[in-house]
Amino acid sequence: MLKPPDLELRMNLAEVVDVVIVGGGPAGQSAAVLLGRSLRKVTVVDASAREIESESGSEGIPGHEGSITSHSRRAGCRQLRKFKTVSYLRATVEDVEQSRIGFTVHCSDGTTLITRTLLLASDVVAPTPAITGAEQFYGSSLHQCPHCDGWEHRGRTIGALGADEAAVDLALKLLQWSPRVTLFANGGMIGTTCLKRLEKARIQVVPGKVSALEGQDGKLERLRIGKASSHPCEALFFAAPRKYHSSLAARLGCDLERMPGAVYWRPDGDGVIQELFVAGSDLNPREIPVIAASEGLKAAKSACAWLLEADQSARAMTAVASGTQVLRKPGVLRRMTIR
Repeated sequence: MLKPPDLELRMNLAEVVDVVIVGGGPAGQSAAVLLGRSLRKVTVVDASAREIESESGSEGIPGHEGSITSHSRRAGCRQLRKFKTVSYLRATVEDVEQSRIGFTVHCSDGTTLITRTLLLASDVVAPTPAITGAEQFYGSSLHQCPHCDGWEHRGRTIGALGADEAAVDLALKLLQWSPRVTLFANGGMIGTTCLKRLEKARIQVVPGKVSALEGQDGKLERLRIGKASSHPCEALFFAAPRKYHSSLAARLGCDLERMPGAVYWRPDGDGVIQELFVAGSDLNPREIPVIAASEGLKAAKSACAWLLEADQSARAMTAVASGTQVLRKPGVLRRMTIR
């Protein structure tokens, strides 16, 4: 005989959202649009932090050259307003707990959300260098991605900041846009092999500590080295270690680095959390918005497939359990034996 449904699963559907999306950048907004068009009840939680709103000369989308990422984000918010099932919450996710229904999400403004699935779509975080003037020039003359912003500074005196291999690779890459490239080691030690690569490419190395970025009207003109000297530089690129807002997944026991691809749900639930979806990973950087958007769509599409199977399971359970509406995880009915 079939056992009564778990009381924890008997929840008012009006109090439960289908998907909570963490992050309102290109990945999160693209996911929200697809889910909204699928009539899914969605809440996007996004704080729009300054550090993840870098301005870019290009988003990699034809017809959108010169767009500003933060402006595009606001336009995306306006687009989402037409979906009555999609809501936007200005907050950060402080904690998340897994439950039989899915997840309980605790937000910084005191809001608690109950959701069937969780989609992590947080943006790349690369804090600006701790140098005087960095905030002033960030997005106009201080950049991270040369493919996004190198064209605007083509032929000018440009520099790369850092002393590790990533900074050296960045300096060599910048030669595509200008023959006048300088590596500012910022007081770090450059390895012998890297020095040989720089020498071969005729890239000047400035070893001193950068104390300030100087210029006017958002246009970088020079880098101050220590207190005594300065070097001309019209655009500076930095290769800061990138990290993703993946602490929530880690708290749930989900190791992103071991999971290839953009979507981590597996239909059999083997070794992963069935209700957790992730757009992008440390193995697949998505600093270009169009790439982030495509990964958000892929994650949302898989979330839709999961929810559809869950709904079908719920309808089957409803027919058996005397009309009681139950939210079930995909695969539960397949593992049950009804006698």
